Amino acid sequence: DYAPQLYNYGLLRISAILLTIGLLLTLNKYLVSMIRDAIADKYFRALILIYAATTYYITYNATLPYYQLNLDVSLDTATYMQSFASATLYHRFFSNFVAYTFFFVHSSPILFLIYPLYLTYPRIATLIAIQVILATLPTIPLYKLGQKLFNDRKYALATAIIYLIYPWTTTYLTGPFEVVILTAPFLALTLYNLYMGNKWGYWISLTLMMMTIEFSPIIGIFLALYILVIKLDWLKTKQRIALSTETLTYSIAWLITAFLIVYYFSHGTINIFQNLWGSALAGPLIGMSNTIAKALFHLASQAKTNDVINHQTPINITNVAITLMNKVMTGFNTKVQTVVLLMAPVLFLNLAEPQNLLLLPWLYAALQTTFPPYYTVWVYYTALVAPAIILPAIWALRRLNMNVRKRVFIAILIATTISFLFLNSLSPLSSIYFNDAIPNPLKPATTPYNLALIQLNNHIPPNTPVATPATAVPWYSLTRYGWGKHGVPFFGPNNYTQYVVYSPLIPTGYPYNPGLGQYEPYIFNDGAWLLAKNYSGPVIRLHSFNYTTTITIQPITPGTHQYTIALIPNGPTTVKLNIQYTPIETIQYTTEELPQITQQPQTTACGTIPSYFTQMNPNEYLIQPITLNKAITIETITIFGSGTSNLVNGEVALSMAPIPTQTSIIWATQFPMPWWCEPHSWATPITVNPGIALRPGTYYIITQAPTEWQTLCTYIPNTPKAMLYNGEELQQLNCTLNTIITTNEPTETTNINTEIAITLLNNTITINTQRETQLTITYETNLTSKMNWETLSISTNQTIPARLTITVNTYVPGQYPPITIPWYLTPAYGNIPTYMLLMLAVISVIIDVKRIGT
Repeated sequence: DYAPQLYNYGLLRISAILLTIGLLLTLNKYLVSMIRDAIADKYFRALILIYAATTYYITYNATLPYYQLNLDVSLDTATYMQSFASATLYHRFFSNFVAYTFFFVHSSPILFLIYPLYLTYPRIATLIAIQVILATLPTIPLYKLGQKLFNDRKYALATAIIYLIYPWTTTYLTGPFEVVILTAPFLALTLYNLYMGNKWGYWISLTLMMMTIEFSPIIGIFLALYILVIKLDWLKTKQRIALSTETLTYSIAWLITAFLIVYYFSHGTINIFQNLWGSALAGPLIGMSNTIAKALFHLASQAKTNDVINHQTPINITNVAITLMNKVMTGFNTKVQTVVLLMAPVLFLNLAEPQNLLLLPWLYAALQTTFPPYYTVWVYYTALVAPAIILPAIWALRRLNMNVRKRVFIAILIATTISFLFLNSLSPLSSIYFNDAIPNPLKPATTPYNLALIQLNNHIPPNTPVATPATAVPWYSLTRYGWGKHGVPFFGPNNYTQYVVYSPLIPTGYPYNPGLGQYEPYIFNDGAWLLAKNYSGPVIRLHSFNYTTTITIQPITPGTHQYTIALIPNGPTTVKLNIQYTPIETIQYTTEELPQITQQPQTTACGTIPSYFTQMNPNEYLIQPITLNKAITIETITIFGSGTSNLVNGEVALSMAPIPTQTSIIWATQFPMPWWCEPHSWATPITVNPGIALRPGTYYIITQAPTEWQTLCTYIPNTPKAMLYNGEELQQLNCTLNTIITTNEPTETTNINTEIAITLLNNTITINTQRETQLTITYETNLTSKMNWETLSISTNQTIPARLTITVNTYVPGQYPPITIPWYLTPAYGNIPTYMLLMLAVISVIIDVKRIGT
């Protein structure tokens, strides 16, 4: 039991289970009817099995990013988990690290329905499963819509499947949990019940849609207009006008309620129209609505000063129109692409319906905003528009005679299937569209070191504050919330923090300072550390640490190069080094003084060495010609430089002409800019890896950066000289860009007579540089400090045209063997239930249960 003793968690969870059972009992008649239909109708039975396979497949694949400690899903999902944990264990009203209550920012009463479902088994997978099941729920009733349209059960099955494979129904489900996503299924069910004449179902679905997010009522307003212009066989003109009026009134009431809920819980500091990021009309809407709200709540004196909220200047229509047009043009190509990709799978048949009214709220938000998530089709905001395309497109088929209807439907089915395969992120083939490698289903989806960090949560009291990387926040939010005495800070520990989780082997997400000097080592678990405040006992080694990494340097530049491998505890450690040194052919233009220059400055100082560097502005390019006498493959290019900021990326390109153009550049890449205010930074080696085969001829290395920076450019006799291009003219320089170009061709020897010193854990190995060397060394050491940085240091005093590859294996024994990845975290095995359910679906169509029974 991980719950604090102050709260009767067991009783609360039992209540949630009983409430869930009660909810299922209220649906008893519907569930019994589904079971009977599944027994009597083999196609409906197949649909149920396909639906089960799909929901499992999506849930499984949507859960994997959490085991991968993926920042894209971690923080948003943790917001909901912390909200539920605060309500369950600490009697808080959905508090989280964003605000003291979720309703401070959003109006989402749907959380009161999700909460008991989640509480039946509070885990990440449970929350994801709830989202997936609800998002795909319209699949089942759409079978009846297919029967109504085609009077054919095969086509009814295909109708339901089309909704499931329409790429914008599910592609965003691999992302974080978001209440916005739940708008889609309830909008789809609202339209379904409208088409089928189920008035009670219409109002229930519409209400649930209103409960998801504060902007859902705006969709309801345009739905009222849609009802006014559409023809429905179950509604006469007067009834249609009445339903439209009722829907409009109901939607406006919900919009006002959502506005007041957020305004109330934020004490007047948040206006829901602020959530329209980058909107040209957000300011005027905020100004008008805020005035009304302040009059209602008398919060004018209590509200915090906010220039946007309190903006009361008169609205200038001309300025608003100009701003609106400018914002429409921002990301215009992406916006057009999104609109096309949304409608192409249904062959634009949705345009045959007046449902374009339903698109207007989303089109407004997407087209006139500068906030990319609103108009990027793969982001979850697409849920606000996807049902308004796929459902009306299916419904539009009723306008055609039966033969044409079926032919058009088959064409849509084919188009939707192709779109799903190449556009939906759940499809492995979508990697082709995104120019990525097709994922290997036999490759484990995570690493032992991710699991090691996740497991440390089991060794921390559940209500104790713990600092953890942002990527791992959901795993530590099951029983914690916020930043305070039960919090999960992810920028580093604060005054409340009692434990710190850290592993140098995994990404942290945001800058994360674990405070290694303030907290004492407590547990070491296969590379991951748990630090505790005021802990004085010995380090507990849980799972053994068996870690292998490879470091390659090519070329080897003068100075000392350090590479951090791991952070390991005291006690016995076994290290195995495999060293491969290979001289290789190079093209080298470097000054003889390079060893001294690369060590400047000795201490922190911003500056340069006169006559050694060429300083450039952001609009200037440094160009160095090189001539190849034979066909070779260039493996690496190394230049030397630094800049005024380390927060930007510079660029290196290979061109066939001195003036860079889109057609002349044959390869380009970016590199992190070294800061010239750090020690030994003025001429920092910058190595890029083209790996490109070139024919004999003259090529040009072109470098540029977005800030002021410098590169090492010195006078070297008998070498081609560099040029400076400012966008208008080329200027010949009297210096050569110091560069080392390595190829893929090894040589037997090199004329560099020096040594390379390799140091790791107080053991130094020296190798000679004149010929190829390969050796393996294993040694044991006994470390005395509780925490020890395992740092590989490579030192030499000259530039060496060679490749040095060092593979380091570190073994630290623990109480248990090293962590192994469970079989179910390998997609090929974890998806076995999907394969089985799909096989049963195929068998159920082939074999008729009714016929067997008779």
